[in-house]
Amino acid sequence: MTLDDRNTSGVTNGCGPALGAGVSSGIEWAIPLAAIGHPTGCIRICAFVANGDHTQLFNQVLGPLPPGTCDLGPAPAVNFGAISGDQFFTLCPQATPTRRSSWGALKSIYR
Repeated sequence: MTLDDRNTSGVTNGCGPALGAGVSSGIEWAIPLAAIGHPTGCIRICAFVANGDHTQLFNQVLGPLPPGTCDLGPAPAVNFGAISGDQFFTLCPQATPTRRSSWGALKSIYR
């Protein structure tokens, strides 16, 4: 996992849609397939942002929420099935090996 959250200029709470124009930092994840049981078929992934104690879900979700969606509220009360559209994206593993990154290589990218 790599995190670069230095650029928070213009980041505010709200319900309006955002384009992410000019964003050059954020978070990047690499999850080894072995960590999730070596799936042979496609898998569905949902990622979301919560507050520090994971009791509130914000409106930052991958796959996307409908434009204009406000924060989702208390985590135990959130029902993604009640929100229109798919709040996940599908990843299908491929047989071709991927390039492995080292910490040194990642640091050189973000300098």
